[in-house]
Amino acid sequence: MRGFPDRVFEDKRCLIAILAANLVGAAYGFYWYEVQLALTPLVYWVFTPDCPEFAMLFAVVLIFRLYGRRLYDFEVPVFFGLIKYGTWTIFTIALYFMASGNIAELDEWMLLISHVGMAAEGILYFKYLRLNKLNISVSLAWFALSDYMDYVVGVYPYLPYPRHLAFVRAYAVISTAAISVFLAYSYIKRGRQL
Repeated sequence: MRGFPDRVFEDKRCLIAILAANLVGAAYGFYWYEVQLALTPLVYWVFTPDCPEFAMLFAVVLIFRLYGRRLYDFEVPVFFGLIKYGTWTIFTIALYFMASGNIAELDEWMLLISHVGMAAEGILYFKYLRLNKLNISVSLAWFALSDYMDYVVGVYPYLPYPRHLAFVRAYAVISTAAISVFLAYSYIKRGRQL
């Protein structure tokens, strides 16, 4: 018997609740990036507010799902973004808590909880993905470019503890490689099971 987590994206009420949460999270996220976006050239905006962008893009996936439609090739990079940026933020805030000893900041806890939710959405949605060589390759290319823009051009999010830049940069690059390998392995494994 399948449990609730296995069918969360098959229940219309759950879909609407998750959609609403993503829209609220995206709105708050874009507000959180307000100052950084104001100081960032417009051409780089698509690479700047990563987390709210992928919360918003997942909302698009859910809207189509509500209407019985699927965006199969679009869903793979959205999954990638949910996992990558959800876990990156968890990692970054955990580093900040450990370094500062200040675990009483409400903003950081709100960000931490919302990004745990973001990563959880990706994990739960993974089984619905239709993987192929093209959508995996496009995802790898996009997130490699995003890492370049973040850590070479310098549009990464403001860090609560800037001295952790080397750690969060390493996490970003390693997560891009790891998620790509995971998707490629899953594609090969699923192909063998058909």
